[in-house]
Amino acid sequence: MFHPEIKGLNSVRQLIEEGKCKEALQIVLELEQGKDLSLKEILSYKLVRADLLLLLGNFLDAIEIAKEIFQEFQKLGDLLSAFDALHIQVYSYMIMANILQCEDLIPQAEKLFKIIKATSSIDLRERESEFVRLKASIHHFKGEIQQSLELNKRAYELAKDIGNKVLISVSLNNIADKFYHMKEYDKAIEYAKEALKANARFGAALGTLIDINVSKGDIKEAKVYLNQLRGLSEKFDTKWIKTFYYDCKAEILKSSLRARDRVKAEDIFKELAMDNTLLAEPRIEAIINLCDLYLTELRITSDPEIINEIQPYIQKLSNIAEKQHLYLYLAEAHLLQAKLSLLTLDLKKAKQFLTQAQRIAESYGLKRLAIKISYEHDELIRQTKMWENLNTSEVSLSERLELTGLNEQMENMVKKRMIEVPEISKEDPVMLLFLTEGGNLIFSKKFVEDFSFEDDILGGFLTTINYIIGEVFSEGLDRAVFGPYTLLMMPLQPFLICYIFKGASYFASHKIKNFLDSIQKDNLIWQSLQNFFQKSRSIQVNGIPLLESLITEIFLEKKN
Repeated sequence: MFHPEIKGLNSVRQLIEEGKCKEALQIVLELEQGKDLSLKEILSYKLVRADLLLLLGNFLDAIEIAKEIFQEFQKLGDLLSAFDALHIQVYSYMIMANILQCEDLIPQAEKLFKIIKATSSIDLRERESEFVRLKASIHHFKGEIQQSLELNKRAYELAKDIGNKVLISVSLNNIADKFYHMKEYDKAIEYAKEALKANARFGAALGTLIDINVSKGDIKEAKVYLNQLRGLSEKFDTKWIKTFYYDCKAEILKSSLRARDRVKAEDIFKELAMDNTLLAEPRIEAIINLCDLYLTELRITSDPEIINEIQPYIQKLSNIAEKQHLYLYLAEAHLLQAKLSLLTLDLKKAKQFLTQAQRIAESYGLKRLAIKISYEHDELIRQTKMWENLNTSEVSLSERLELTGLNEQMENMVKKRMIEVPEISKEDPVMLLFLTEGGNLIFSKKFVEDFSFEDDILGGFLTTINYIIGEVFSEGLDRAVFGPYTLLMMPLQPFLICYIFKGASYFASHKIKNFLDSIQKDNLIWQSLQNFFQKSRSIQVNGIPLLESLITEIFLEKKN
């Protein structure tokens, strides 16, 4: 990315290595204002600026610049720089957990890299190692740990071939992290130690070794690595390494059973959480650990005042994640808010937060999280009566805490565990309804022969449709349960589409979204539906032959 023929970038590279990215950015901005710059120089400075903005957490700005210069480099025939610009885009989207965008861009990057390899004599192993590692990270976000492990091993081999100590240590540490998530702690420790051997200044490897040993309960060994990390923080006086040291120190203190150690951990996490000069991720991790401490205290004491201490921090977590476009954290923050609402028996808020969380997970390709949230939402609406009855029962706060699953969710976030996906089957379709926004039924399609409007459940639904729209849909929710049936409602102005089925909602929601997209893309179907609506007539399938075949194709697909 640093072209040797472009003047003035050596000092920028040095500042980046020292962790002084803001100072490096200032120099690049000044270089961009230079006189008589060639187009190549201008674009190269912008490329470095995009990379620095990425490092500083300004992901959208980095993406915007990288998109612009990607096109310009292609026009110049500088495919290598174009690839670098594309790499910045994918990397930014990966950090944001926008997996759908990553998956859109990766094939383009792979195709471009193949062309460069076939037409250039430049040694591309460094870039290839970084690109392979980036793909490994995307697989990690998708919960595909084995694929991520294999790609990190490939990245390591490429780095080893060129003797790049930085890339070697990063790849080895990533391999250690995969084994850590697979709970193969001995292998994880082995690779983390190798990472440290390759680069003694690599603080992240010390952090990995601390994480592993804390998980194993070997606090004595964790403290050995913490002392080494303290030495690095004293030797290399950068904001990042000092923050990382204090975070690791608080992690060890938090694992202690002694109250005074946990108080010290709380103080450190509070300080990190409130430090606006830090990047988003260390602040978020501090907030998560802080909330975990409070939840432990709540579990022990059942003091409801602790809930009031937790809520502002989860809101802060949500605010930071939203501002920085960190979609995994944002969805998980809403999931925490849903569970906290359950704890206080506010079922309406819990359902709203679950709906928001799933929309975020779906929008950015976080499939495993989306499945989990959808499953938990289904369980909640099926257990609504039970939760309502807790209002009048004498169930203790600690018992309610157990029912919410809040502790398990927080622990998973603290340890960055892979999301466990419940086994779900595709739903059994029952009926599809088109309603006006006022609640008038104008179209129905049965999928089950013995299901009729005389059915008590359906009859109850039809007679209370306005109530359903008002109490469910208008409150930002998308589903309700009537007897054995689940109803999913989605807007398609001027209609409301309601899908009635039995079973889990996850695949059902994908079907209805696919259906809405398809009828809008088909001009003939969409215009015909509009005509029926404008004439205040019920929709007749024989008047729109393609509609029935589309419904059959989407809703009656074979079950797995």
